[in-house]
Amino acid sequence: MRLCKLFLALGVLALVSAPALAQQPGGRGGGRGGANLATLAQNKSVQTELKIEGDAATKVADALKKVNEDLKDDVAKARDQNASQEERAAARKKVAEGQEKALKEVLNEKQMTRLTQIRRQQQGLQIFTDPDAEKTLKITDEQKTKIKEISDGLRKEITDLNPGGGGGGRNPETLQKIQTLRKDAMSNALKTLTDDQKKTLKDMTGEPFEYKPDAGAGRGRGQPAKPRTDF
Repeated sequence: MRLCKLFLALGVLALVSAPALAQQPGGRGGGRGGANLATLAQNKSVQTELKIEGDAATKVADALKKVNEDLKDDVAKARDQNASQEERAAARKKVAEGQEKALKEVLNEKQMTRLTQIRRQQQGLQIFTDPDAEKTLKITDEQKTKIKEISDGLRKEITDLNPGGGGGGRNPETLQKIQTLRKDAMSNALKTLTDDQKKTLKDMTGEPFEYKPDAGAGRGRGQPAKPRTDF
């Protein structure tokens, strides 16, 4: 029963966190394998789950701000549309590693473990192509092929629903259809796993968590600034 709840949560959270499955980790708009650790660590619902309050929340924000300042050239490169995909990917990786290191210095082990579990839940189908997760789950070549077919099929179905890739994707009816497609795709991907892999996945993701995006996500003018992590 607990595994069933987890698998349902993985399918639902994919809708919340990843508008485009085709985007790679570190990409904009939440398609970065769900959301990166830095983005999640600044989210109110996640901070409540991790019991990050008051001075602790300030320390998180200050630590991430310092990373952005220390790695400003890499942050700029990660956002540079004129840079090659390889250059941007390398810059995103360097910044992400800096952010993770900074978070480990201000969060305790239990908080960091739960934060990582939540990120895993946010990845949706992309968890099966995450290098670390793929290694931990011991995904076989046959499973990789089947999951890629499922992923490609999902991407096509979502594109067919929202060919423009713009405002149509925000239509409640379209979002509901996409949610159903993602849940079905996750269910099909999970069917490719062995019982042992499913148990390992449960350990990696922990108890299902209901992620709630912050209102406005700090993008509106006049709102308090947070260190940007959506490169």
